[in-house]
Amino acid sequence: STWSTRAQAEAPLFVQLQEDHKERGLQVVGLALMTPGAREPLIVQTYMEVSGITFPVMMAAPDDPDLVAALGLTKVVPRTILLDRAGKVVLDQRGLTNFAALKKEVARMLAD
Repeated sequence: STWSTRAQAEAPLFVQLQEDHKERGLQVVGLALMTPGAREPLIVQTYMEVSGITFPVMMAAPDDPDLVAALGLTKVVPRTILLDRAGKVVLDQRGLTNFAALKKEVARMLAD
């Protein structure tokens, strides 16, 4: 989220996580929850460039029916969801990310 200071603080940690594990198949993907409008893509693109975000970031409205069906409706930002290679949710953290727990789960998952 471009407006959440907590999400902004975590962005470099996700960039590093991606760099540390991309050779083993980890792909970090961001999701910007935005109200649809003409300027949002430019805001997200500019934010990514300024923040040094190198992983893909998708945009969706928080009440998008497909998003709600897949992830559940949430207003809590940031939110971290870790999916295994089959697309199963193995970790779902709302609020500040517990990076120790996330790194442990990533290591376990990539070892399989």
